[in-house]
Amino acid sequence: MEFDLERFVDDPTLEQRDSCQKADLVLIAEYFKIDVFHSETKRQIKTKATEGLLERQILFEGADPGESTLIKTESPDTTTQTRQFQLEMRRLELREKELEANVRLKELEVEAMRAGSRAQPTEFSISRNVSMVPPFREVDVDTYFLMFEWAAITLNWPRDAWPLMLQGVLVGKAQVALSSLSLEQSLDYDMVKVAVLRAYEFVPEAYQQKFRQYRNGDRQTFVEFAQGILRRLSWSLRDQYSRFW
Repeated sequence: MEFDLERFVDDPTLEQRDSCQKADLVLIAEYFKIDVFHSETKRQIKTKATEGLLERQILFEGADPGESTLIKTESPDTTTQTRQFQLEMRRLELREKELEANVRLKELEVEAMRAGSRAQPTEFSISRNVSMVPPFREVDVDTYFLMFEWAAITLNWPRDAWPLMLQGVLVGKAQVALSSLSLEQSLDYDMVKVAVLRAYEFVPEAYQQKFRQYRNGDRQTFVEFAQGILRRLSWSLRDQYSRFW
């Protein structure tokens, strides 16, 4: 007959103990918290289990551990209830350990997911893109911002990162103009652009004056002269209406 731990706990008998296999004796020892080792022989485990049952007054006092007869020390109803309660408590302990293992497994899964998300950066990296910023030259200030904006739009740089990208390349008067701005202003690209252009007097009034003073050189054709006027006119209009773009 297959061993039934619950039936043994409910109604322990010598016959049931003697019919137990080694694995069954280990179950009995674990249930009653009797220290045994799986590497021990069946006889050794049986002797330890019997001694443990004797200490817990499940056996006759003074009986030989190898030959003791199992008895009930309480009334039948009380003993049955006690054994059922102990068995249920053991089940709850095992269930609690199972739940703790599942919780720990979930925690490890969450930690692995977080580690994976950190390994794949999703935010724009200024340090990785700053090398793509066009170099700033004070002699070409009037055309620099056109080149910078073309690069920024082409490479999909977020607009709020533009001022920070500029700060690493500005020199001379441009750097002085930037340092005169407040922290909030220095993070506004349009404010930075206007401040730099003003530092080099590239404001609408200066463009108008430069346009009026523009003269054809000896080496320019009429077509080249007209193109130069149109180019400067487009720069002036762009700077005046850039806030609407």
